[in-house]
Amino acid sequence: MRVGADLRRAMGTLGMSHYDKGEDIMKPGRKDEVAGKVREVKGAVKEKVGKLTRRPDVEAKGKGEKLAGKVQKKIGQVKQVLGQ
Repeated sequence: MRVGADLRRAMGTLGMSHYDKGEDIMKPGRKDEVAGKVREVKGAVKEKVGKLTRRPDVEAKGKGEKLAGKVQKKIGQVKQVLGQ
């Protein structure tokens, strides 16, 4: 199929060959940073739910998850600075 080959060649010329190969386009440091932020937000929601429902166990789990997210996000930022 000629069109597919031309498209792959054009994408490679544009520096987009990773899409064709199914490779991740996000660097590991960035992945950690995004995953950490998601975990941080999830923890904050759990913390609020625990406060609203007066369940200290859920609130504590939320605080712990929020802290773990902050740590993971910071690790991602450090990886980015180091170029990993």
